[in-house]
Amino acid sequence: MCHHLITAAKYRDQVTATQLIQKIINILTDKHGAWGSSAPSRPREFWRLDYWEDDLRRRRRFVRNPLGSTHPEATLRAAGEHAPDEDILVKGKQSIKSQVLGNQNSESEILLEGDDDIMSFMEEREVENLTGPVSLSTPAQLVAPSVVVKGTLSITLSELYFEVDEEDPSFKKIDPKV
Repeated sequence: MCHHLITAAKYRDQVTATQLIQKIINILTDKHGAWGSSAPSRPREFWRLDYWEDDLRRRRRFVRNPLGSTHPEATLRAAGEHAPDEDILVKGKQSIKSQVLGNQNSESEILLEGDDDIMSFMEEREVENLTGPVSLSTPAQLVAPSVVVKGTLSITLSELYFEVDEEDPSFKKIDPKV
């Protein structure tokens, strides 16, 4: 009996913790939240059915799905299997590239069809464009076991970045093995 009560309490705590984490993520990523924006360029939101069920075992709530996708690879594969037309495959690849690259001008899209040097340059630029505009940038210190490193903390709509100040004398003194 005691084991059953302890197991039930652990399960209840785990469910509560999961709900709190989901609530925090929703607050931070909501368009009215800390990193949200109501701009039309905002990425599409995906939803899924929540695990919660009512008394009749119906799943009646939708919650955000941060891992949602339109599955462009699957549609491209299906188009290739049913109609192996070259134009369909080229259009599918271009749609995937446009989704990955986001809002870039048509000049850069024309460059994508060029040689490998241009492709490597565009891949570097791609990473910069996915992060979006910097919302906040401030000097900061990263504290890790046995190391404190000075640098700059940058916050974008979707990520946090810490860039080390490599010119700082304390950084040069740090053992490279660390």
